[in-house]
Order: sequence, then C-alpha cells, then structure tokens
Amino acid sequence: MCRHMSRDEVIGALYHVLERIKAESRLVDSQLTDLHVLCGQHLIPALALVDSQSVSKLTAPSGQNVVRVKSLGRTCTYTCLPEVLFCTCKSFTTSVVHRGEDVLCKHLLAALLNQAIGTMMCVESNEEEIVELLASV
Repeated sequence: MCRHMSRDEVIGALYHVLERIKAESRLVDSQLTDLHVLCGQHLIPALALVDSQSVSKLTAPSGQNVVRVKSLGRTCTYTCLPEVLFCTCKSFTTSVVHRGEDVLCKHLLAALLNQAIGTMMCVESNEEEIVELLASV
C-alpha cells in the first residue's frame, strides 16, 4: 500500500484505475504502473492468478454470487467478496484486518482485475452452495 496515502485514498485510486481498465476492456502499461504503485507486491501474483484462470464467479438463480480464487500450486480455494473488499485467506486477515498494512490481498486483486477486464469465468451454482460459502466467511 502507498505509505503516503490513506487507506481510503488508495481504495479510491484503485477503483479509478479499475474503471479505466473496464472502459478499455484490457490492461495497458500506464494502468499496470498505477496498480504497482497502489498494490505493490500483490500485483504480480494477482496477474498470475488472472492469467491462469484461477478466478471464477459462482452465481445462484437468485442472482446472489461469490467469487472463488484457486491458489496457484496449492489446493486452497478462497472466497472473495469484491463488493466489500473481503477475502477468506490468511494474508487478508493478517495484513489487512489485523495489521492494516495492505488494503487487499492477491486473491482479491485478481478478482477485481477479472471483473474489470471482463474475463471472469462464470459458473452456475445453487442457493445452498452460495449460502454455505457465505456462512463460512
């Protein structure tokens, strides 16, 4: 996270970059530079998750959805709620919630990037699975 910006300023700037990405439906060099400044060490791993198609959105018939991100090289899958900037991974709990060092983790950034680029893999789900995933959050 940018040390000279508040958490709210970083989030605002991040959303601004994501809107620019969404408008162009792709990442350009200037946006990557901005993302690197805002997200630092999380950018490269997040891009790897995007490239490996590790991010999927599960949607129930009611329209309720959650985003799932498979960790690379491991069997872990995390639940992300991009709308409220939340992830179930340990890194999010430690560096975002407890220490306040970051505003997001690589999984959450990957989910946000996939949404902005428009490459999110969508999977039909049922209400029970969505409720179960949300209950575990």
